[in-house]
Amino acid sequence: MADFNISQDNVSGECNLKCSYSFQYSNSTCVANNTGNAIILSYDESNVPPVTYNGNKYKVSGVSISASSYFLFNGKQPKGTINITHTPIVGGTRFSVMIPIVSGNSSMPSSNILTNIINETANLAPKSGNKSVISVENYNLNNIVPKKPFYSFNWPDPGGGTETIVYGIENAITIDADTIAKEIEIAKDLLRQEGKPEAMLDNIAKGKLARFFKDNTLVNQDYIKDNKMSVAAYVKSLDKDLIVTGFKRAALG
Repeated sequence: MADFNISQDNVSGECNLKCSYSFQYSNSTCVANNTGNAIILSYDESNVPPVTYNGNKYKVSGVSISASSYFLFNGKQPKGTINITHTPIVGGTRFSVMIPIVSGNSSMPSSNILTNIINETANLAPKSGNKSVISVENYNLNNIVPKKPFYSFNWPDPGGGTETIVYGIENAITIDADTIAKEIEIAKDLLRQEGKPEAMLDNIAKGKLARFFKDNTLVNQDYIKDNKMSVAAYVKSLDKDLIVTGFKRAALG
């Protein structure tokens, strides 16, 4: 599913003059929307834009928790990802912050907040299409986003590209195995509604999430001239050091 490997081995250079990410998010209420593929969270709009990235100001447009990932981390798939999307205040490209999720035990605020959200969603909005207000203490992205170094690149997507930063696996958010199981269970409910056999739900759920990301990210899509390889694989076949930094979409009619 994931052709991009987030690793120090793949760093092409340090970003000292750009990649400036400063943030001061506000407290927010939380409404969780179970889509079957992810938990989509609301985030209240603040009076002052909470984020500056490369000199551009942004506001939060959405937060999602998924039991899958666009990327590998040091060659391995994490247990999930939290993705914080932002829209620019005045023109410019979108901006996304992604943090991997791993299994384990932690008392960090970020771990407590995500554990609370997933457990409450499993209780109050367990089925695909359910939505519920979630009571989350200290629901503030300041308590979730690591204040650590990150990887930065332009992610080519059908909307015109997204400025993206991804935190490495060493700065992942840790949640316990029981909570991760509930995250997977949320994805499986949609399959039950579709009448899929119970014994096959685990594998189908993982495959469904993989297919979702494959269909919705350019580099993971099939190369149009050879559907046996992905766009990313085709690019690497030309030059192993070649990196996709953007794209243009053309339409007829």
